[in-house]
Amino acid sequence: MEEKKGSKFVWAQGKVLTQKDFEIDDKVAYIEDFIFSRSITLIYSPPKQGKTWLAYGMAKKIASDEDIDEIYYLDMDNSVSTLKDRKVDELLIVHKKIHYLTRGTIGCDPLEQLGAIASAAVREAYAGVAFFLDTTKDFVDTDSKTQATEFMKHCVRIRDAGGTVIILHHATKNERRISGSQAFINTPDNVYSMKQTGELNGIINYLLTVTHARGLVKDCKWSVDTQTLELREYDPVSSGMSKEDKQAVEAGIAALKNAPEGLSMSKMILGMGYAVPSDRNGKRLVRELTGKYWRVDEKSRNNHIYHLLEEKA
Repeated sequence: MEEKKGSKFVWAQGKVLTQKDFEIDDKVAYIEDFIFSRSITLIYSPPKQGKTWLAYGMAKKIASDEDIDEIYYLDMDNSVSTLKDRKVDELLIVHKKIHYLTRGTIGCDPLEQLGAIASAAVREAYAGVAFFLDTTKDFVDTDSKTQATEFMKHCVRIRDAGGTVIILHHATKNERRISGSQAFINTPDNVYSMKQTGELNGIINYLLTVTHARGLVKDCKWSVDTQTLELREYDPVSSGMSKEDKQAVEAGIAALKNAPEGLSMSKMILGMGYAVPSDRNGKRLVRELTGKYWRVDEKSRNNHIYHLLEEKA
């Protein structure tokens, strides 16, 4: 192929695409069908749905991918005391790839910090780097078209430099649509509506529905263990429980934790908060959830001892 001559214009020199610019790695699925490299993903939900817990689980999972070099979590919402309560110091920032930034550590306006990151977004500068932005309302006035557009332009520059951007955002009060400027819908590669479908014993379940997409993403379901920040397979059992059943199961788990020798079915039922050991609903839960939250050792035909599932006999 004949070599193309360079442009005579100074402003174009070094800025025109060449064949070498197309020698980039294919997109990597950091989380199958959900999070891909070199993309902008926006996740929105009403307040108090556990978006940050989900993001923690995502960050920890992505950090284990060999194609990821660094993760920057820009938390412009939570205080250090809140982060300590959530054991971020023990479970997240100890990972060598994860760098956690807060409003108190950046020393400038959050949008300025994002702008500084974008200003360094030259070709492939952020390949193998993921950014979590938590949450948009703490970077900009989300109803301001000007600020929203500036925020998303910074994200685009980061993505075009090879980076992966995950944005946490809010829904409107009626929960029906994304809040703020249309830029939050039109600019990202993929947009998810998130809903918390249940919580049991510190494990939160999430349903994520694709509302806008340019990539090969799909609706998905995940669980996050708030005690370990592990992103887990979705727990359909707890999501389908009534509030009363969840309370009984959590009480049963607590009773088993205090009984390393195990509990009989009668003591399990009482430990779950039922008044009598023959309670029919208690018996149903104990039997249905064996193998899910606890296991049973059959000592004899009429002697069954229950233990927490993770405990050894």
